[in-house]
Amino acid sequence: MDIKIISADDGATAYRQWNEVLKGNITEEYLMFTQPGIEGEKDAALPMAEEMAMAGADMVTAGYTLCYGDEILQESPEKVRRVFSGEDMLCRIFYLQNEQGFVFNKLFRTDIIKRFKLKFRTNIGAGAERLFLVNYLKRAELVSMLPDHLMKWDLNITPPGYDKDTRKAFSIMRRALFFYGDAKYLCKMDMDYLKEEITEDEEV
Repeated sequence: MDIKIISADDGATAYRQWNEVLKGNITEEYLMFTQPGIEGEKDAALPMAEEMAMAGADMVTAGYTLCYGDEILQESPEKVRRVFSGEDMLCRIFYLQNEQGFVFNKLFRTDIIKRFKLKFRTNIGAGAERLFLVNYLKRAELVSMLPDHLMKWDLNITPPGYDKDTRKAFSIMRRALFFYGDAKYLCKMDMDYLKEEITEDEEV
């Protein structure tokens, strides 16, 4: 199976680096995005691609571990394999109890990204990943979720970097979700939560 892992040398410029690769002539059927601090992508790619083909899915997600050095902060809670509609997954990327608003644990179809000319916004902070997912999932029919913790992200190496720019991203997402009421509602809840978190950090 043809899989291209699009790497970034530096987390701070990952979106620009990924976009540069997306501009080129990608011949692989599936795409995965990675950056420093993420482990397991090479071992996860094949089983995720096999699941993509078997389920006839447009996206596959793998279970993950978020850590800070040796300290485990969070593990995805799914225990069984699940298949969602693209619209259902639009809601799940805003679930706080199972954070899915990043791209590192997901496998994408190249043809969807190319057909709709999808790319990462570079002026909205870490919200660029979730906005990319919104635009992708609006075109996806099925998403398969694997429970196995195949990937790990060390936030000590590349922190998520939520900031004021991320608020702008959520406003853009809400407009993009105009016809998706449930996801739009959850997006608003996430946006309000993020606003409180950023405000508290600013006051410290």
